[in-house]
Amino acid sequence: MFSENFSLFLPFITFNYSIAQIPTPYLWLRADSVNHQQNYWIDLSGQNHHVYFNHQIDTGTINYQPSLKVETTTPYVLPYRPKEKDVISMFVVYKMDTTQQNYSIWSVRLDSSKYIEMNVHFVRTLYKIHTYEESGSSPVINFLCHDWVNQRIDTTYAHLNICGGDSIKSFRGLIAEILFYNKTLTSDDLIKISTYLAIKYGITLQELNYKDSKDTILWDVAKNKIFSHEIAGIGRDTLLQINQKQSAGNGGKSILKIAAGNRLYKLNKENLYEINDGDFLIWGENGGSLLDFSNDTSEISLIKNLSQKRWLMERRGSTAHTIPTTVMIFAPEIARDTAVTLNLVINPSAKSEFQSDSCLIIPADSVDSLGNFYFHNIYWDTDFSGSDVFTFQLDTIQRATSQSDITWKNDRATDENVNEITIHVYPNPSRGLFNVQIGLPKNEDVTLFVQDETGKTFYQKNLYKSNYYFESFRLNSKGVYVLNIETKKKRKSVKLEVL
Repeated sequence: MFSENFSLFLPFITFNYSIAQIPTPYLWLRADSVNHQQNYWIDLSGQNHHVYFNHQIDTGTINYQPSLKVETTTPYVLPYRPKEKDVISMFVVYKMDTTQQNYSIWSVRLDSSKYIEMNVHFVRTLYKIHTYEESGSSPVINFLCHDWVNQRIDTTYAHLNICGGDSIKSFRGLIAEILFYNKTLTSDDLIKISTYLAIKYGITLQELNYKDSKDTILWDVAKNKIFSHEIAGIGRDTLLQINQKQSAGNGGKSILKIAAGNRLYKLNKENLYEINDGDFLIWGENGGSLLDFSNDTSEISLIKNLSQKRWLMERRGSTAHTIPTTVMIFAPEIARDTAVTLNLVINPSAKSEFQSDSCLIIPADSVDSLGNFYFHNIYWDTDFSGSDVFTFQLDTIQRATSQSDITWKNDRATDENVNEITIHVYPNPSRGLFNVQIGLPKNEDVTLFVQDETGKTFYQKNLYKSNYYFESFRLNSKGVYVLNIETKKKRKSVKLEVL
């Protein structure tokens, strides 16, 4: 939806690359700016073009962000006086109500006969009508840029409509955000506004790279073409007003959901985890079926029973690898089978093949009655390569508990998993190389040391003042060893095997 409209009207954008924040629009309405006590929608542009309601407006959500449940038979009319030579750019994030066949989103009228209108099935400009297919019940970013010269403007008729238009008055569905510009936007402006909206509302951009305020590419659409489905992300960029702490593709409806911290909340603002400015985790999937595990191979070095649905995780920012995340995957068909479970399998090398000696396999630590499997304290791109590829493995309940995945829990914890210390060791067994991930609820010193069965120490290292550690070491002789992990108050041991 976004890409169709964008490609139609790209020639009206000028090219001027720069590092900047989102430009202030002529009209800026967000669902979280509604004054519900006095029934009006506050214009955040500073132009005071507020929208006044004659009844109470209900709320919904798109990707854990507030939205308004709007049902109009006449649009909201706002003052806007076009000029004889002018340009407009309009962004609207919405989700249509599929029970109604046709309605308009917005329109701009110039005089008694000329107007520009965005409908859910067509775009009417001053020169022609373009038709397109609406994307059904999925949330979309609807964008139009249009300019004109030497047009007669009749101020008696000139106006801006939202939540309805001039030819079709009605609108029904969810409206999350509206940005209306009456000036030319640079390509850099367009990319950064689109990145802001896409990450905030979990809506996939197909033709634009995701970029932050420093012009860093967060997601390269050409390079990551295989993983172009249901792109979503968490991260923070103060200049772009992005502070997304939990997300899912398809406007929050994807089967995979990821949150910073120890749990998913109903609204993004309820998640109190603080992501550092400039840190991002962006992911997309390949369009495969989660329930297709038909990839058994005779190659013993490859992990068996992996789902054909694969995800790419891109990390940006110097401390994004220290963000403890909660991963939730919706798989009710598997949850109903009491003999099997799901493991999260992460390939740090981001290669298509999942080698058993280089991948991290993490069993689900819980499953709810709806069929959601949960994985807590998951860290991404711990080898600093910039990306991971991950998927899920079908496993039996008996095999799912591994000595290499250990959790310590404080008995006085008041919130699920908030006081856990998580340790992952992989691969284990190994041909000598071991990777260790340690996640703690607060900064704490840690000591690691490896002993054989006689108590002889083969490796030791002290780690200081962090809540996340990643260490690699090699043992040169075959046999059984014990990895000891000590904090000031706790000690835990993990059995290691060198083949």
